[in-house]
Formats: sequence, C-alpha cells, structure tokens
Amino acid sequence: GGIILKFSPDGTRNTFATDVGLPYSLAIDASGNLFVSDWDTGSIYKLTPKGEKSIFATTEIAAKFLACDRTGNLFAGVPLKHSIFKYEPNGAKSDFATGIIPNVLTTDKDGSVYAGDTGNTIFKFTPDGTKSEFASVATPPRGLAFDASGNLLVAESVSGAISKFASNDAQSVFLAGR
Repeated sequence: GGIILKFSPDGTRNTFATDVGLPYSLAIDASGNLFVSDWDTGSIYKLTPKGEKSIFATTEIAAKFLACDRTGNLFAGVPLKHSIFKYEPNGAKSDFATGIIPNVLTTDKDGSVYAGDTGNTIFKFTPDGTKSEFASVATPPRGLAFDASGNLLVAESVSGAISKFASNDAQSVFLAGR
C-alpha cells in the first residue's frame, strides 16, 4: 500500500512515490503534476514530475475520482458528499457541483467536466458549473476518456461495452460488450 509505480513506454517499472496512504484515484495536470487521492485520510497528494510530495488538499471523505483541466484546476468527485469539488492551482476549494453522486470524471479541451453518476447518465458541466444532461448509456459508466478528435469514449460497467459520442452528438458502439 501507498506506492505509486511509473511505467516507461518500453514497460520498465519504477517506484515513483511511497507513503501516499491508500491510493485510490490518479490525475495528471498539464504541468505533469500527479494528484493522488488517499482512501484512508481523504487527503489529495500532489507529486511533482521530480517526485516531490505534498498534501495539496483534504476532502474529509475520500475523493474517489479525480480529473484535471488544461488550466490546472483539479476536480474531485466525492460520492458520499454528493459533490464535485474544484481546486484551483493555488489550492483554493469551491463546490463545483452538488446533488450528483459522481461515478467517474473527465474533462474536455474546453474545460468542461463530464461526470457519470451512479445511474446511466453522463452530465456535462461547463467551466462555470452549468449542468446539462450530455448522454445516457445502457449501464452505469465506469470510464470516460476523450480521444484526439474530441470524441468521448464511455466504458460501461455491467455490459462491458464502450460507446463513442462524436462531437456532433452522434452515438455509436466503439466496442461491443460481453
């Protein structure tokens, strides 16, 4: 427990950091800083590219999902608080979204935050926090990622399917489930 491993492109494994509690979620910002949520303490550690470690923030209850936008903001999904918190690069915290049980998070190139909830809905939050329903999938989302073309890929938990949402809102099956 408490070890972060780093794998190089050739598969070489190195220990990047130790003593980070019980790591639960990871996110990397545009500057290469790694953020790690600690399940035990609710702390969010910041590790610089050189491996320097500090406590960046504390959520009291573990942040299960982390995501960074291009301007250096960190978003922490805390399902037990029904919230997504926003941390600015200087550590200032604000309630970004409430009334949602986040199940997964990601950000797009424009700074919008996408959050899957414990149901089958994916919500989109603009940088100012305006919420809209972006899409629905057959089973709760477990992974969200944008590809280089700006398409949102959604991995579903129960079906194992991966859906693709194009920037023009067209939905297709990228990979069929089990």
